[in-house]
Amino acid sequence: MKFSICITTHDRWKLCLEVLEAVYQQSYNEFEVILIDDCAHLVPPKELALYIKKDHFRFVKNAENLGLAQCRNTAISLATGDYFIFCDDDDR
Repeated sequence: MKFSICITTHDRWKLCLEVLEAVYQQSYNEFEVILIDDCAHLVPPKELALYIKKDHFRFVKNAENLGLAQCRNTAISLATGDYFIFCDDDDR
C-alpha cells in the first residue's frame, strides 16, 4: 500500500522543511511526497534541493497563488498512491 503525502506551502519554508524531515524519518517507506509551492514570494531555501533529489518526491511551483483547495487538487492529480494524506506545512 502506497501513500501520497500532499503538502502545500506559501512562504513558510522553515516550517515546511521540518515537515519534510519528519516525513522522511518515518520507518514506513511506501510513500511519495508531493510539495506544492503556492507562488511563494520568498526563494525556497537551499535545503529543499536535498528533498527534490530524493526518489518519490515531486515539487510543483505555481505561477500564481491558487489557494489551498486548488493546490490540494493539483497534488491529487499528480498522486500515484493508494491513499492521500494532506499534511499542512506546519504539521510535524
